[in-house]
Amino acid sequence: MFKAVPVCAGCGSWSGLTVSCSKCCKICCIACLNGSELLCRKCQNEPSDVSTTTGKTERPGQSVDLCPIHSKLYSIYCYNCNETICGTCVEPEQPHDSHYICSLNVVYRESVAKIEANLTAAGKLHAELQTHTAKYRRNLELLEKELSGGLGRIDALAESSRMHMSRSLTARKKSVEEKMEIPVLYGAVLENFRRKTDRLSKKEFMQQFAELSVESNELTKIPMDLELQEVEDVGCELISPYQLKKIINEGFSKAEIDKRVSFSLETTYGVQWDCHLTKANMLQIEPIPNDETIFQFIHELVVIIDHPDYSQSIRKVFQLDKANGSIFDVEEVTRIVDHGYCNKDGDLIICIGIRPANALIEKRLLKHLLEEMPQITQKLFSIIKGYVDEYYYSIQHYQIMPSVFRIDRIVECPKIYDVNSCSWRFKIIRYTRSTVGVHLKSSKSSATCRAFMEIKYNNNKAITRRCSLQYFGPKDYDRPLHTFDKLDELDNEDTLLLLRYGVRVLPDAPS
Repeated sequence: MFKAVPVCAGCGSWSGLTVSCSKCCKICCIACLNGSELLCRKCQNEPSDVSTTTGKTERPGQSVDLCPIHSKLYSIYCYNCNETICGTCVEPEQPHDSHYICSLNVVYRESVAKIEANLTAAGKLHAELQTHTAKYRRNLELLEKELSGGLGRIDALAESSRMHMSRSLTARKKSVEEKMEIPVLYGAVLENFRRKTDRLSKKEFMQQFAELSVESNELTKIPMDLELQEVEDVGCELISPYQLKKIINEGFSKAEIDKRVSFSLETTYGVQWDCHLTKANMLQIEPIPNDETIFQFIHELVVIIDHPDYSQSIRKVFQLDKANGSIFDVEEVTRIVDHGYCNKDGDLIICIGIRPANALIEKRLLKHLLEEMPQITQKLFSIIKGYVDEYYYSIQHYQIMPSVFRIDRIVECPKIYDVNSCSWRFKIIRYTRSTVGVHLKSSKSSATCRAFMEIKYNNNKAITRRCSLQYFGPKDYDRPLHTFDKLDELDNEDTLLLLRYGVRVLPDAPS
């Protein structure tokens, strides 16, 4: 790309506009160039390739356009306007006067070279992609094989579960169907016996009385077990059975509205649920897991209320997840009370069970619980460690009323005795509205111990505060064991200060 320069290589004159020769690329003024072909005087006199001198660098089948202004062949490319122009377009007072220009043939060759380079690179990429075709074909075969195998395994598992469920329920159904035929068969036997006795004369009746007595006695016995088959304990590989718990809501029929009964329920893998039964217009149940993250795993809740007439028994199934909430209406209280669902004492017996919706959810639940296990183990270890640490302590509890615990007031806690029968007394001194100090003294001047003190509120508004000392001896008697601050509930008349303290004897004082 060139811009006009003042010196012409042909005539050596100064010019306001110079252009490079399209053949030798020397800088010349417009007067020294062939306007249409952009050739200097020297190149004009030399024989040249027709395509170069005429500007015909078109490829076969390519059309030839003329400048719409001067009706001349395009021979120059203007970089300012990004368009092809003829030689006359760059002359003074023409549209492209003083623009950055270059020979169209040069620009065209460079542009074609760039495209060809890209096409060459694309050809290499195409060849490389073709080498992956075999890999893709093999990959596709493996995916199809895995899909077929996976679906086959799923079908096999479903079929196994279906067969297991079918065998289990078919046997129970057969038992129930046999029991359904008992009244018909029993009625036929009874009718035959009546007809038999009716046809006998008095003499024949008395002669056969012993035999008739045995037969009639057999008719008074139940021919087979009439127990109903269980339904909720049915399960398979894909659906676990319910783990039912029987709840007795005592005095339900006479209980006041909004009375609430709470109980806990343990389900699969030890998941704990806090359940609440509320007597409102509807009998409501609210199951809440101890860990709220359990709600992300869909569970099913079954509530069963038996009735003396089995056909009137209530059986409701609910889906437990965040979308459905956690409070469910079981049945109208008036129906339960007025239609014989309570026993003679007014108690309501309910069976409740919770299970994961299916095996996939149960697997996800197990994975979640296993991931939570390290945290649970660490927490349990801390609790056990606390019990072990306090095993040799003598421990006492005490509570202080706010009304007697004023600033500068000293409260003496009950004495506590260590294993050597040495007594220790904790004293609590209130320094300010929210600060208290703990002092400790022994009945023996040489006694040493390890001591601790815990303080918390009875309303659980504050986290338990605890202090402990590795060693406490005679020289520490006049110093506070510990100072508790930020006890902002001390002036609350409804708040009790709960103390838990202990001592553990030490054999010798440190030197």
